[in-house]
Amino acid sequence: MDNEDPLCPIVHVSRKEFQRACKPWKSSVIVKLLGKRVGLRLLQLRLLKIWNHVGDMEIIDLEFDYFLVKFSISCDFDMVFQSGLWMILGHYLVVQKWQPHFIPREDELSRVSVWVHIPGLPMEYYYRDILWRIGNVLGKTMRGGGNVKDDNNEVVHDNDTTKDVREEGCFGP
Repeated sequence: MDNEDPLCPIVHVSRKEFQRACKPWKSSVIVKLLGKRVGLRLLQLRLLKIWNHVGDMEIIDLEFDYFLVKFSISCDFDMVFQSGLWMILGHYLVVQKWQPHFIPREDELSRVSVWVHIPGLPMEYYYRDILWRIGNVLGKTMRGGGNVKDDNNEVVHDNDTTKDVREEGCFGP
């Protein structure tokens, strides 16, 4: 430890130590509920209900309405990202992979994945490639519907929260 400034000590950590310290958090996610504050216990109860996880799940309350969710097995971690977007109490749950040096008070939530429902979409546009292109007009499409049987005329896209999304569009040749 350098003692150049006693009010701000510097602790040196080797790359190997840092990698070892990060390893337990690799199967973790950071979550935040948009537009609603919830406590640890309520979030835990809701996540247990909506995330059909197999292994153990530990939730740590971070500051500024962020929570860290640590999974004991990687298939639960994968399921969170592969099974869709999540809502709790009518509000989007933003889920991002844990990353080193995450500081909640400095996080600027600028991108979020959202479901876009397209009401009144004519049947001939229920084609995967067309839905994908419609989604790409709004942002980066991540997953598209198109199963007529399920009436799934929705797309998931990565939305830039700093820009407005148009509420209407034109469809046609």
